[in-house]
Amino acid sequence: MGKFVDPLVIRNRLGRDDWHPPSMMASIMGSQAHDAQDAWIIDQNKGDGRIILGAHIEPDGVPWLHASISRKRMPSYEDLAMLHNAVWGGAGFSYQVFAPKDQHISIHAYALHLWGRADGAAVLPNFGQYGTI
Repeated sequence: MGKFVDPLVIRNRLGRDDWHPPSMMASIMGSQAHDAQDAWIIDQNKGDGRIILGAHIEPDGVPWLHASISRKRMPSYEDLAMLHNAVWGGAGFSYQVFAPKDQHISIHAYALHLWGRADGAAVLPNFGQYGTI
């Protein structure tokens, strides 16, 4: 398994009967994968869902995860919540990022992405500390 991503744990959280076993990204993408031992694809058994997982280490030494879900339509909020719970176990923090237009990169028209530290630690302020958000 990867250094920071255990794709079998993630598949179990998604539902073993609903998702295929994970494939290493390098076996599908060839030399385009940045770090094959921490890049995985999990496809839905009966459906059009595809999850891509990756990990990298930031310059400060902290490992971060990237997880995306794509479909033949824009994934729903429920899809994104399922992805978050599968990857971060429901206890960690992940973030959907809206970057400036000139920095937006997407290779799939119907994909949503989450980023978060591998340990699930919060990196943003507690916006609800003075009430609900």
